[in-house]
Amino acid sequence: MIKLSGNLGWIMNNSDYGGKQKGAALVVVLILTSVSLAIGLSSSRISQLDETLAGNHRAMSRAQMGAEHAASTGFIEIFPATTFITVSDEEHDQLLSFGDFSSLASAKDGECENGVSCVYEYVRISRTSGQERPYGKPDGRYIVSIGAIEDSQGNIIAQSQPVFVELDRTQGFGGLSSALTIFGGIQAIHEANNPNQTVQWLPSSRNAEIRGGELDNGESITSIFYEGMSFNISTITGNNPIVGDVDYAGDADVSSMLFLDWLITSASEAAGESNSVTNFIYEVGPGSNSDISSYLVGNSDECNSSNTYFAVVENYTSQGNGKFCGVLISLGDEATLGGTVSIDGVFIAANPESGFDSPSGIVDVTFSGGGGKGNPGERGGSVRFKEDAVRLAFEGLGLNYLDYMSGSMSTTFGSYALKRWQ
Repeated sequence: MIKLSGNLGWIMNNSDYGGKQKGAALVVVLILTSVSLAIGLSSSRISQLDETLAGNHRAMSRAQMGAEHAASTGFIEIFPATTFITVSDEEHDQLLSFGDFSSLASAKDGECENGVSCVYEYVRISRTSGQERPYGKPDGRYIVSIGAIEDSQGNIIAQSQPVFVELDRTQGFGGLSSALTIFGGIQAIHEANNPNQTVQWLPSSRNAEIRGGELDNGESITSIFYEGMSFNISTITGNNPIVGDVDYAGDADVSSMLFLDWLITSASEAAGESNSVTNFIYEVGPGSNSDISSYLVGNSDECNSSNTYFAVVENYTSQGNGKFCGVLISLGDEATLGGTVSIDGVFIAANPESGFDSPSGIVDVTFSGGGGKGNPGERGGSVRFKEDAVRLAFEGLGLNYLDYMSGSMSTTFGSYALKRWQ
C-alpha cells in the first residue's frame, strides 16, 4: 500500500477544493460580464441620447436657418408700397408660433427647401398709451419670420425662434397719404385773376375745404402733401378750408415721380389686361381732352362702383358743378378746380416736364369758384379724402389700393434700409 504524503496527500484529502475554485471563477466571470454589459448598454443609451440631441440640435439649426432665409426673402421681395400688418401687444402671440403664424392669411412663403418650412410677414409694431411693447420691440416696421421642420404627417418636430428685421426708411415719397398731393410745388397761390391782391388760395365760400381722413388700418391721411416750392400756409384764408395736417417734403424729389410713374403704369397695365375694366380714363398727349364733366355726379350723391373712376388727364380744369369720385391725376403745368366741382377720393397734380425720371416741374394749382350751396354733402371747390372712393377706383382695375397708400411721409419709395437684424 502506497501512502501519499505532502501536498499531494492534502489535495486528495480535500478533493472538494478544486470544485469550489471553479464555481468562484464562474461567479466572477458572470459579474464582470454583467458589468461590461451594463456599461455597454449605458454607453449605447448615451450614444443614442447624444445622437437624438444632435438630431434635435440639427433640426433646430435647420429651422433657425429657415427663419433667416425667410427674412432674407422678405427683404429681397419688399417693394415701395408693401403693406404692413399692424400688430398690437394683444395680437403678437400669433407670430410666435409657426402653426399660428403660417395659418395667417397674409403670411408669405419664405421659399425654403429640403424639408424646411418657413414663412415671413411685414409687420408694423404699434402700441397705444399704456400698452406693453409687442415683442418688447420699439414701434416701427419689421420683417418677422419663423422656420420649422415637419414630419411626413405635417407635425412640427422643431421650430425656430422668430427673426426680427427692423427696417429703416430714408427720405422720399412713400405712397398716397393726402387728399391733395402736389409734386413740384405750387406756382401761384392767388384769387382767380387777382394775383396782386391778398393771397388766397381757396375760395372764401364757407363750403370750400380740403379734408384729410384716416385709413381703416389707422394710418392718417393728411389734407395736403406738397414738395418743391414752399409757401406760407398762413396766407391761406377762408372758413376753415383745411381739415387735417399739411405736409411739406422740401425740395422736389425724383422718388415721387418714380412712384407716380409706377402708379399710372400699374393702372394702365391692369386696364389693358382686362376687357371688363370700364372705370379707367386716360386723356394725355396730343388731342387729349381734360374735360371729364360727363363723369361727374351730384355733390350729394354717394360714390359707388358704377360712378367711381381712376382718371389720368392733362392740365385738368373743371367748371360747372358736380363731384368726381375716385382717383384723379392731372399731368401738366396747371390744374384748376373751379365752379362748384368737388373731388371725393384723392387728387394728384404733377408736371413731368422732363419725364418721370426727373423731379416734377412746378404746377400752377388754382382753386376758384364759389363753393357749394351749403346743403349737407355739398362742398364745391373741395377735395376730400374718401377711402371707399379710392378703394373702388383701384378695385375696378383689380388692384389693392393699400399697396399704393401710406399714412407716413417717412416711408421710402425705392428701397428699405436694414436697421437691425436680431
